[in-house]
Amino acid sequence: MRSQIMGSMGFWIGWVVATFLGFLLSLLFVEVGEIPDVTAVYGAIGGGIIGLMQGLVLLRRVDRLREWILVNAIAVGIMAWVGLGAIGWVAPRTDFLVIRLTYGIVLGAIAGIVSGTMQSFVLRHTIPFPYLWAVLNSVCWGFSLGVGWTIGGILRSLTHLYLSEAIGLGLTWICSSTIMGFALTSLLQWQKRLE
Repeated sequence: MRSQIMGSMGFWIGWVVATFLGFLLSLLFVEVGEIPDVTAVYGAIGGGIIGLMQGLVLLRRVDRLREWILVNAIAVGIMAWVGLGAIGWVAPRTDFLVIRLTYGIVLGAIAGIVSGTMQSFVLRHTIPFPYLWAVLNSVCWGFSLGVGWTIGGILRSLTHLYLSEAIGLGLTWICSSTIMGFALTSLLQWQKRLE
């Protein structure tokens, strides 16, 4: 039992670290910008890098690394292409915190349902109720992006540095990966109990 708990905790921590490192690596190719500035190509590159890093953690439990990378790249690329933006790499143009929070929740929820739905196709044989992953992803990204954009706005108003937006987005990725890593760990454990 103890080794199972430690294994689950290791997976969860690995998920958070891999996701955040993926975000940091993506910054070598994708510049943090405002919604219309980050193109579909850069969104796909960023999504692919995050997918690769997460996939390396998933590899022991889901033998579909290529599919995981691909669905993440496609999901973020599509969101950028339709004008929603590459949510993990864009900041709002406004300094009004209420608008940042509100739009962060709404756009984050939309981004979460899009990416979560696509990811659920890869996870469908690995977790019970894969559609639940899409719903959890939507709630998580809505919360995380709202918080990240708000904190980025507060820091930017204090420092007048655009770097503050990158810090807010980094917090978004940490927050979302912490919550979704816990959710994925729980769903994987649930699946083991069902087998």
